[in-house]
Parts: sequence; structure tokens; C-alpha cells
Amino acid sequence: MIQNTEDYLNEAMRQFNNEEYYKRVQKDLTADHEQQIHEFINEQVMNREFDSEVAEFLKPHKSRTPVFYVFQKFINLITLEDQLFLQ
Repeated sequence: MIQNTEDYLNEAMRQFNNEEYYKRVQKDLTADHEQQIHEFINEQVMNREFDSEVAEFLKPHKSRTPVFYVFQKFINLITLEDQLFLQ
């Protein structure tokens, strides 16, 4: 399927605005999520589910804010002239 840039960006925004998959937040939650993960892993160590070495491996460090990227596929279109030349 070939789309012009405007249609492609409109489709990307349609998907991004789908609140079933994406939720608008008022602040960056990355640090909060990292802290929650650390707390959960520490609980697992206390419950002897993980040893300390595994726990340190699983803990995120210096997490960064996720970014929503959109990449448009570029397709080389073969023109009629090119097709005639290839025959």
C-alpha cells in the first residue's frame, strides 16, 4: 500500500490516540515505574524468589523516557520507462 505523507501521519496519530493502547499522562512516569520495579524485585529477594545477583541484573538503571517513533517505508517505484528498459 502506498500512502502520501499526510495520510501516513494521520494514520499514525489515529493509532496513537487510541486510548485502548495509549494513555495521556500529565507527567513523565519513568522514574516512578523504575521505583516500582525495584520495590517488586526487592520483595522477591525477601521472599527468596530471586537471589541478590539475579535481582541486580533485573533492576533497571538510568531508565529513559519512552519515545513514540513513526517510520514511513520508502519504496522505490519502477516507472514505466524503467520497466521497458528491463525487458
